[in-house]
Amino acid sequence: MHPAVPQAALTFLTAGSLAVYVELRHDSSLLRRPLLALLFGLMIWSGASMLRYSATTQAGLTAAYDWLFFGIYVVPPLWLLLAARCAGIATIVRHPTISYAALLGLAVLSYLAYITNDLHGLFATDLTKETTVYGPLFWLAVAYSYACVVGGSALFLLYAHRSYARGVKRRAWLMALAPIVPLFANALYVLELLPFDHNPTAAAIGASVLMLFIAVFREHFLDALPVARRDVIEYLRDGVIIADAAGTVLDLNPAASRVLGQTARGMRGRALNACLGDLERGLSTPVLSAAFDEHGAPRFPLNCELHTADDRWVEVCADSVRGPEGGLSDHYVVLRDRSDERRFDRFMRQSQKLETVGRLAAGVAHEINNPLTFVRANLSQIQGVVPIIESRLTVFEEKDAEELAELAELLADTVDGVDRIAKIVDDLRRFSRVPDELPDSVDVNVAVRAAMKLAQLHRNKAVSVKTDFAPDLPPVSGSSQRLTQVVLNLLVNAIQATLGQAEGGRVALTTRRIEGGVEIVVSDNGPGIPEDLEDRIFDPFFTTKSPEEGSGLGLSIAYDIVREHGGTLTLQRSPEGGACFVIRLPVV
Repeated sequence: MHPAVPQAALTFLTAGSLAVYVELRHDSSLLRRPLLALLFGLMIWSGASMLRYSATTQAGLTAAYDWLFFGIYVVPPLWLLLAARCAGIATIVRHPTISYAALLGLAVLSYLAYITNDLHGLFATDLTKETTVYGPLFWLAVAYSYACVVGGSALFLLYAHRSYARGVKRRAWLMALAPIVPLFANALYVLELLPFDHNPTAAAIGASVLMLFIAVFREHFLDALPVARRDVIEYLRDGVIIADAAGTVLDLNPAASRVLGQTARGMRGRALNACLGDLERGLSTPVLSAAFDEHGAPRFPLNCELHTADDRWVEVCADSVRGPEGGLSDHYVVLRDRSDERRFDRFMRQSQKLETVGRLAAGVAHEINNPLTFVRANLSQIQGVVPIIESRLTVFEEKDAEELAELAELLADTVDGVDRIAKIVDDLRRFSRVPDELPDSVDVNVAVRAAMKLAQLHRNKAVSVKTDFAPDLPPVSGSSQRLTQVVLNLLVNAIQATLGQAEGGRVALTTRRIEGGVEIVVSDNGPGIPEDLEDRIFDPFFTTKSPEEGSGLGLSIAYDIVREHGGTLTLQRSPEGGACFVIRLPVV
């Protein structure tokens, strides 16, 4: 038996055992696929070596060479791909299909040059003889293979240096020795310094893969995420991002892709600060920048909450994972979209506020309405006496006559003030009244069109209205009249806000179907609502208008009506810079 056969057999069994182990683990790491491919290529190389030195026929020897060259040409680019994944090379991580096709495509061309050698003779003379003469295509293939091996080894050494710098010394030594062993073995073979005449490169690569295996599974190099990922983390509503010590994204779950609005493939291999920086785009005061140094390396822990430019609230928690020797190993970031929680908290606070004010308003309205009624009646009676007094002004002295002449105007102003008080009291009573209508099936588009008609938008030439009504909206349960009142209130506010705009007032009214409900959006290009007042706009009696324009109960009543219908009324940022009110109602 040739001494190369046991060596090749041991390499074959080692690579096969490792391949089975990696496949049974079902890891979702970035290294799993290139590692499996490298192990299979190594099995082909070592298996063909066994056939070469044990073949007894010319056909067997030719078949052994066919498989041997296939393994020899496939293993180097796979070695480079594995090293590039380890080092987090962005191009390889972001575009794995293109990378595999490019590197393995050149390997396939080298192999095609070998199997078509009989047609062109540019690869070599008969390889089964001692007097083989190699052609230019052979040396090009050799140069490509060596370039892949040297490039991959350099990347492994780069990763080893990073691991050593962050204190993971055992893994660093394993990652450094893994590329050195095959290079050293091949150099000894080429320089004919070995005591035997067969090429030990396959066995040396097998030893390197064994070192990588120890680094992968004993030092947890492959475990970008724990085993619980496929059972728990994959289905979390919170986004989870895993990055290496240098701040390169290794992996993330679907929730993180949704929060950041990017695909997992597009984020793997990117710098972590660049990915998180997308959340701060458009903000005047970024808060995540302090969590990274000038080179983009993370400086965790971090715990903050961002109000993004698209009106979302995202909680960002990040920290570092330390290895068994105390050095930094990896980083993780947890992203929680708290927008719905914030809206619900605001809704609950506003509801509690309205309930308290509603109970108070019921009592106040009742107590004010009784005396207000006879005050209004008495004023009306006095107004009836005014003409009699005016007809007899000549019997009074000149000074008294002048004062009595102003009595009609004073009474008119007083009655107007009493009527305004009566309207506020009526709004209070409406605000505090429990709805006595039975819920009905309401067509939202019909209610919105009724509000537009009442707002008389077609008569206001200073304001242009853009509508977008979704057809076949499902009905909602409630009162068509009260929903019309809500939309009418919002339209009137939008018209008042846009009057006097230099580019002309614009109001947009949209209805659309959402998951589980219907949405009505009223937006304008007015000056908008200052951020410091956003939490107060639904408070009773709070208004930025003059006393002649409103009492501050309109939005409160609208909010309460929407709440009675089981929906929500929220303020968002309008694309045109003005106010944007969104009504969401559940379907029947």
